[in-house]
Amino acid sequence: TPLKQIRTQRRLTIYDVAAGVQCSPGTISRVESGNHGVSPNLAERLVRFFDGGLTEEQVLYPDRFVIKKTAKYLSASVLQHGGGFDAVIQLLQA
Repeated sequence: TPLKQIRTQRRLTIYDVAAGVQCSPGTISRVESGNHGVSPNLAERLVRFFDGGLTEEQVLYPDRFVIKKTAKYLSASVLQHGGGFDAVIQLLQA
């Protein structure tokens, strides 16, 4: 998720983030894994904690951003394999 990406990029632990936004480490873990919804209040605190490196939309709707990242990866992979339908089939069979 975008939350986990920025946390690991900044070399922060789940405990660091939890302390910074005043919630339990378990909550941060569940939010990162997509097993827990996020209140608007917590989303706002996370955005403030990461000082603009994360948006409320990324926190509240992480699936939208994971799908975009996967699509970019697949597009790049298809292009590396020559593009076109045959490249897609080749990737799917790998």
